[in-house]
Order: sequence, then structure tokens, then C-alpha cells
Amino acid sequence: MLDFLGEQPLLELLSCRERNMFEQAAAMQLLCKQYSHTQASLAKKLGVSQSYIGNKIRLLHFSLHEQELILKYALSERHARVL
Repeated sequence: MLDFLGEQPLLELLSCRERNMFEQAAAMQLLCKQYSHTQASLAKKLGVSQSYIGNKIRLLHFSLHEQELILKYALSERHARVL
């Protein structure tokens, strides 16, 4: 999905507030896999905590259908994590 982007564009995508939580999570996961970042090193690079990265990436455990429903009903990231 985002594989064609380089590291810098992916980092810039994360700073864009218009991206939904699942797009941000996918970008974080890709940065960890493709550019050999650990959650801790990515967190340091983004200026956030490691748990923030981990919580975001865990959102990708939802199926695409579940993600669509979460976005459709405008559930917050916090509410989604509770599910």
C-alpha cells in the first residue's frame, strides 16, 4: 500500500493530521519493517513514546472491514483499542 514511498515521505505522512489512525499505523509498521527501525528507535525519531508506536501498530490487528466500521462510526483511537 505505502511500499513505494521512501523513508522521508513516510515520516512526513505521519505528521499529517489528515491521515486516519490506520494509515498512520500502516506507515509506522512499514518504517519498522522496511527501514529496520525498532519501535523504540522510531519513537525517538518521531518524538513520541514507544508505547504510542506499539498502540498504533496494534490497530492493524483489525480486519479491513472492522477498520472501515471504526472509521464510519467515528470511533476514537482509544475506543478502538478497547475493542
